Amino acid sequence: MPVVKLTKTVVEKLPHPEKGQVYYFDEKLRGFGVSVARLSKTYFAQRDVNGKTVRSTIGKHGVFTCEEAREEARQRLASMALGENVNKTKQQKKEEEKLNITFSEAIEAYRVGRKHLTKTTKYRLDCLKKMYLPGWVNLPLGEITREMVFEKHRDIGENHGRITANNVMEAVRAVYNFNKHTNDLLPPNPVSALSSAKAWYKQKRRRTVIKPTEIKRWYDTVTLLENTTIRDFLLLLLFTGM
Repeated sequence: MPVVKLTKTVVEKLPHPEKGQVYYFDEKLRGFGVSVARLSKTYFAQRDVNGKTVRSTIGKHGVFTCEEAREEARQRLASMALGENVNKTKQQKKEEEKLNITFSEAIEAYRVGRKHLTKTTKYRLDCLKKMYLPGWVNLPLGEITREMVFEKHRDIGENHGRITANNVMEAVRAVYNFNKHTNDLLPPNPVSALSSAKAWYKQKRRRTVIKPTEIKRWYDTVTLLENTTIRDFLLLLLFTGM
């Protein structure tokens, strides 16, 4: 592996290989280097830790200046000299950040990720934080337990109505499921316990008739349903006359 004096000018003049990568090490700071690929140049720090070579990526040239990368490499190499695998430390930190996502942050992630939410759903999400579950706002999502779900479901049912209690927990379930798709570290959805225990409040089925003048508004609303299975079923009923 070539050893050169890494500076901004030198790094920019390093030739790109047609394939693969070429690793250049700095002649001053041992373990500091830059990896040159066909389309990029990336700084790294490398050192043996407990008998194994650890290469820790710092970032691309252009995003980091050579001196910024050198200083970052100096800190990582010092940690590795003490036996720390900085790659594992970085991964653990990411996992901790995932687990520490708050209920409020999870709601916002759901709001941003689900691009076609209805006004009703957005209103319900706001109510979760402001009206029904303000005590959960700063709570890590993964710390919401089944016991908390049961308690809140019962409390909301007694003070705001049974249908409202069901709607609130359905919204919590949707938010949790969405975030779990991108975060495997989260425990199982605690709201599912309501189904397992058959603890959902029973709701009377509506038996009102949709008037001809209301069909367009009903159709527009149905097409925005988040549950595509129910949406398609209702549209099938409409278009087949069933």
